Amino acid sequence: MMPGGPTMTFSRLLTARSVIIGLIASAMMAVIAPLNDWALGNTPIYNHYLPLGVTVLVLLMGLVVNPLLGERRLRSGEMTVIVSMLLVLGGVASSGLTRLLPGVMAGPARVLPAEPGLAPFLGTGELLMPRRVFVDLPDHGPPDPNDPDHRLVIDGFHNGLPQGVPVVGHRATVTWRQADGSERTALALAGRRAGEVPGCLDLGVQPGLALLGHHVGDTVATAGGPLRIVAVIPPSVPWRAWWQPYLAWLPLLLGAFAACLAISALVRRQWIDHERLPFPLANVTLDFMAPPEPGTRLAPIFRKRGFWLGFAMVAVVLISQGLETWGLLPMSVSTTFDFRDAFASEPWYQVYTHWALFRVTVYFSIVGLAFFLPLDLSFSLWFFFVATNLVYLLLRTQGRPVAYDDAGKVGVGGFAVECLLILWIGRRHYLGLLRAAFRRGGDEHERLLVPYVWMLLGGILTMALWLVALGAQPHHALIAVLLFLGFVLVLARVVAEAGIPAIGLPAGCHLSQVLFSVVGFGAPLAALAPLTLLGATLLGNSRENLLPYAVDSEYLVKRTLVQNTVGKRLRWTSLLLAVLVIGSLAAMMTLISADYRRDGQVDRAWYATLVEQGLMPLATGSASGAGVAPGTWPCYGLGAALVGVLGICRMFLSWWPLHPIGYLVSMTGPTQAIWFSFLLAWMAKLLVTRYGGPQLYQRLKPVAMGLIAAEAATAGLFMLLAAVLHWCGIDFPRHVSFLPL
Repeated sequence: MMPGGPTMTFSRLLTARSVIIGLIASAMMAVIAPLNDWALGNTPIYNHYLPLGVTVLVLLMGLVVNPLLGERRLRSGEMTVIVSMLLVLGGVASSGLTRLLPGVMAGPARVLPAEPGLAPFLGTGELLMPRRVFVDLPDHGPPDPNDPDHRLVIDGFHNGLPQGVPVVGHRATVTWRQADGSERTALALAGRRAGEVPGCLDLGVQPGLALLGHHVGDTVATAGGPLRIVAVIPPSVPWRAWWQPYLAWLPLLLGAFAACLAISALVRRQWIDHERLPFPLANVTLDFMAPPEPGTRLAPIFRKRGFWLGFAMVAVVLISQGLETWGLLPMSVSTTFDFRDAFASEPWYQVYTHWALFRVTVYFSIVGLAFFLPLDLSFSLWFFFVATNLVYLLLRTQGRPVAYDDAGKVGVGGFAVECLLILWIGRRHYLGLLRAAFRRGGDEHERLLVPYVWMLLGGILTMALWLVALGAQPHHALIAVLLFLGFVLVLARVVAEAGIPAIGLPAGCHLSQVLFSVVGFGAPLAALAPLTLLGATLLGNSRENLLPYAVDSEYLVKRTLVQNTVGKRLRWTSLLLAVLVIGSLAAMMTLISADYRRDGQVDRAWYATLVEQGLMPLATGSASGAGVAPGTWPCYGLGAALVGVLGICRMFLSWWPLHPIGYLVSMTGPTQAIWFSFLLAWMAKLLVTRYGGPQLYQRLKPVAMGLIAAEAATAGLFMLLAAVLHWCGIDFPRHVSFLPL
């Protein structure tokens, strides 16, 4: 049952209206997200697993659109269809894929000639890495930075195409008037391309050489008489260079999309019905979408005084901060408190993250969400972060050489055991699905999910074969795919159970590094290079990943729609798959076009994920023959043991106060920013339940919802204002950002 209304049949709510609105909204979000996030630099529209853009849209539908529609209002299930489509889009529209993939595709042609550390990939003149998945890598030999096409395609993407008055140059379309008064129009080409296109204006010989660099209106003297330039159309975005690499990436993307959608369907019954996970983020969205009570126009939460009290308090604080950032107010209500000067002396610099422990920020949406969590979980979320810092302080003051990355390596071991615990707890369900798939038995629910078992296996096989086709060894490819799916499964579990919107992989660790610690550097370099691509794209930024979004989407659908046949279930999945494919392509084209037409690819996240965390360590390890860094596997083992003990105690001891999820998130980057908000939420709920009892807690829940709504709405307001002012030619020196990044 959904709050405020009955569960509706799937056929009634997957209406033409809901599908059309969902597709239009998804297309708009796919275009807006990369422009807002990376061209304008605003607060990211998705950013984490309670995405700003979707939350603002839900608030607008509940507070404005539906009340105006009256009897024609969107039903809760129809809004679920729209929101679910937008949620899964979050896994590909920005940091989950689009932010990274274009840079990775165009990165090697940029860095290989310039980075001495990547010299091993050049071999003896033949490139030791796959070519067809990258833009402008020649069939033989290294890329040529002086080639005109290279300058247009690669330099144009990274630096932007020349702006201002167009001049005659490579791939410009030029019209000129000859001495006899006749006019000619031709495509100007330089280098080897000029000899391949009949009828072009060859810029290497006359008269093209004389026209090179001139603009409209210039008269140029040539041996055949004066030529006057009538028109110059500058080169457009060179899409031809991008299509073949994109099509080469498509099997990997389709395999990953299919695998993640399949996993979200397969864990649905186990996590929702058997384990009864709370899904805090999805339930917040459901409360905003709940149908109004009879005789009213607004959802019940919008009619609570506490909601508007919390909303108003947060809105005043954040609006004051935004106006001060823009220089429109002399001061604001601060939510950041810096104690670093008070703890600037030794031994405090020996903690795990000095800046994060002693410079804290209050994020109202995090406080509101954590207020709904059980006390043991909200306690664990901040306790383990503080404990990690104290352990570092103790070890370092005792002379133990503990590195920053060691905590992340310990976290990797914890993630591995958590993945095994997830599978072990649901073993009967998952084994039943496998039996139904291979033996054609099982109950009604298991038979309904059989196509998803095959979809998952097909997705795994497709991703692995893609890596093998690029030169990877089969067992390495399979290990890479399973590691990828294992990591994202744990991320999805944390989101479903703890409702932490800002979550990521352990800080300082990367999928490529973990993979090479498992498979080593013994294989040829050309066979290891493809293995860096999964971590550089699909898991390069784990704060936006398809599987956690898809799992929350499944919960929304479960609460509102009945999908009682295989056909209906597959129809819904096919719609989501179409949203992912079309949305990712639209977002990529938008970002690529913006990079060429503006200042280029100013965001360097692709360099960190592909080069610093993938190719550089691979080149170093392969050349030296050294194995993994000393202490890596002991750290993995320590993390595995800790999470194993915490998980077992959690399952068998009802009084056990520590939750393993608290430890899993303690060494992630997002927790370094939001741990103090967890502490505030835990303290607030502890005091409320101890001294006010359940009644006061229930009365304060709408206030917590108001905190969440206000932070999203205020961030959305400044995002919209920044975009409008930018288009009007007004830019402020600093961007306003409220949510944890």
